[in-house]
Amino acid sequence: MKTVFFLIAGAVMLSGCTPGDKYLRSDAPGVGIEVAATDTDRHSIAITASSSWMFNTAGMPEWLDLRYDDNSSGLLWVGALTRNESLDSLRTTITIVSGDGLRLEIPFVQLPMEVSFAVTPRTVEPFGPRETASRTLNVASTLTWEHLTVGGSDWLTMIRDTDPDSGAERLTVNAAPTRELDPRRDTIVVRPVNETFHGYSDSIAVVQRGIDLVVWSDAMNETTFEIGIPAEGGEVAMSVFSRNAWTVASDASPDLIALDIAEGEADIENGIPVIITAAPNTTTEDHTFTLTFTADGETYEYTCTQQGGAAPPPPQEEEQQRGNEGT
Repeated sequence: MKTVFFLIAGAVMLSGCTPGDKYLRSDAPGVGIEVAATDTDRHSIAITASSSWMFNTAGMPEWLDLRYDDNSSGLLWVGALTRNESLDSLRTTITIVSGDGLRLEIPFVQLPMEVSFAVTPRTVEPFGPRETASRTLNVASTLTWEHLTVGGSDWLTMIRDTDPDSGAERLTVNAAPTRELDPRRDTIVVRPVNETFHGYSDSIAVVQRGIDLVVWSDAMNETTFEIGIPAEGGEVAMSVFSRNAWTVASDASPDLIALDIAEGEADIENGIPVIITAAPNTTTEDHTFTLTFTADGETYEYTCTQQGGAAPPPPQEEEQQRGNEGT
């Protein structure tokens, strides 16, 4: 490794010293400079010497920040660039050499982290199937931390921020609405980034209750849950799975859409069949309407779309078709 020295021109004469005296001193304590694990500030070291002096950068660790202040003669600034998130002290020695051949070594130590890690609360209330309220986890940690879900659920969203009033770090958790009868479950893990401290991890179980009424149809889009009806109309079968007795109504014109039943009993095993009968869509535009199910005071809406019919042929083409039919 190549040794690099920074030459500091000039010397500062100490009072009580006579010309010809050789000295190289600092105002650092005899044991050197010792800083806390979270201390990333720069600390000054005043150097006094009878001649020009240099500091050695050979082997300087990456976590050390060492600089000379050109505007303050004789001052070195030293500090740690990052927090020491380990169980061991970080140690190095700053070497200073004067033009008189004197050598000064100043130890620098960044102490190990005093670990403190806590997540509150440790349990959260279950989410409702369509609840928009969030759950907040407060994280008090001297360590850099991260969060994840054990099951990798896409129905949970987590936002990390800082409380504007207290300055405390927190994790805000939200659940997307569910259309499933069964509850959804996952576990949130909040842990230090450093694997050495993974033993301090906290796990919080999250549950979302299942919905009380679900409609299913072979004509349903599995992503949007929209029920499709062909332009020529006809019958579309649905099944209603519900924990309670229910009713259903359509906002479509009864001339266009008819339902074979308007109510049903609770059934989450086999479901109650409902038939939509649609008249042909004689327009070129899609016809959209809503089915509203009501059970135990809750409403559940499902969108249905009947495709538009084919556009009629242009007049000239229509006459040609008639002519062909007459020949």
